[in-house]
Amino acid sequence: MRYHIVLFLYILNLDISLCQTGTNLNDLLTQLFTTNSYNVNARPSNDQTVSTLVSVDYYLAGITSLDEIAEKFTTTGYLSITWTDDYLTWTPGSYGNIQEFYYPQGNVWKPDISVQNGFSKMHELGSSFVVVNVQSTGTVLWEPFELFETRCTVDTTFFPFDKQTCDLIFVCWSYKSTDVNMTVGSNGLQLYEDFTSNGEWSVTTTSYNVDHDGFEVKITFSITVQRKPQYFVLNIMIPVVMVSLLNLLTFVIPCESGERLGYAITVWLTFAVFLTIVSGSLPKSGDSTSIIAIYLMLMLSIATLVVTISAIQIRAGFYSEEEKKIPNIIKRIVSYINKKKNQVEEIKGPGSTEEKLEHTVTWKEVITAFDFIFFWSGFILIFLITLICFCYVAAN
Repeated sequence: MRYHIVLFLYILNLDISLCQTGTNLNDLLTQLFTTNSYNVNARPSNDQTVSTLVSVDYYLAGITSLDEIAEKFTTTGYLSITWTDDYLTWTPGSYGNIQEFYYPQGNVWKPDISVQNGFSKMHELGSSFVVVNVQSTGTVLWEPFELFETRCTVDTTFFPFDKQTCDLIFVCWSYKSTDVNMTVGSNGLQLYEDFTSNGEWSVTTTSYNVDHDGFEVKITFSITVQRKPQYFVLNIMIPVVMVSLLNLLTFVIPCESGERLGYAITVWLTFAVFLTIVSGSLPKSGDSTSIIAIYLMLMLSIATLVVTISAIQIRAGFYSEEEKKIPNIIKRIVSYINKKKNQVEEIKGPGSTEEKLEHTVTWKEVITAFDFIFFWSGFILIFLITLICFCYVAAN
């Protein structure tokens, strides 16, 4: 008995399905768009004093790029927009039980939704080949896929460990909120099931907000992305720290070799190149300054000081005690560094006197002693600057 009931229901359903012919659909479309004189420019509400409720969801398909210099955020995805069209309703039983149909987006009324913070000129969402889904209840579903280019203020203070929050702001450009009232749907902002990850940025959080500003409604979809720092750490930060330490080796090279000044200038040029690379990756606005840019500038300043000291030391290496006397304060510093003590020699004999023979400090010893001072002072200074900068970035 149960088998016969199931078979009967199957045949009944098959019969109903077979009744949905092309003629039924043509009759339905003719009735809705020709007989009823459907006007795509008329807001689809039988009561024009009641606003049309438009629900908007955004499905993010991928992060294309975030141009820090131009401050342009490029994403791909599609909007799921639904509303009720009072002029597109019918009784399914009168048309072969047709529950829905698809129609070109340009042939039905749709809200003129656009991106308010777009990077380029405003254009209509979707394309001529995009169709809308129309239900018998008048519910219309429109899902235009777009590449959105929006403005995004970039804060590079903690580059390359920075996070950026970029917004996509949608408004109904012409209609007032009393005519078209936009709201966020049940899904809000979601990652598309085939979401494509970006090689430089990863999505951390998403959120949305509806703002009623007078007669205008703004829907803001916020996307927070975090930079993947591996490339910059391996190719910029670690080499910069290593070159900073190599800068100290200037004081290990003897002045007599003639290579000290050339080595110091080479290190200085290396810092200048790194600073150029980092500056080229950051926006030109003065709203934020990158910690790594400040660090590079400090290292460049230290390298400039090293070049200056090296030039002075090379010049001092040609001095003699007779040409230019060494100040006593420098002699005492050199004696302390070299741990030289006064030497006393006793001369025995009639009427002998004790003579105190002082060690003569030369300019070469001065240079050697100050190399020791500058090396360890520079090491401590570079270590502290590096520690402070990287701890500050890590803490934030």
